[in-house]
Amino acid sequence: PLKLWSNALVSVKTYLDWTREDADSWMFNFSDANPICKYFRDITSPMIVVSPENDAAICTPQKEIERILQSCTSSSDFTFHTIKDSPHNFSQKDLELASVLTDWMKKHC
Repeated sequence: PLKLWSNALVSVKTYLDWTREDADSWMFNFSDANPICKYFRDITSPMIVVSPENDAAICTPQKEIERILQSCTSSSDFTFHTIKDSPHNFSQKDLELASVLTDWMKKHC
């Protein structure tokens, strides 16, 4: 296993799944907007993206992430919300995260 952010142990297989575009669990890394938009454009339903302000796993500033996602969404109801002072795993921000999601779902469901 190797250690990633927050000292999380992951196997080589998991790491490769996270970083290969053709993998089922590929994650957006924001270093290239084209693969992100390729999948993101397919989502037309209302959506919310909640992002932690201090995400050590992403080197892209929050405003740039929001700009990228806003530019390639096909949803007519897209919300981007940043949780201030939150790390990648939303540690000690779980109540705020739950509140943001609950409020959004009350308006959209």
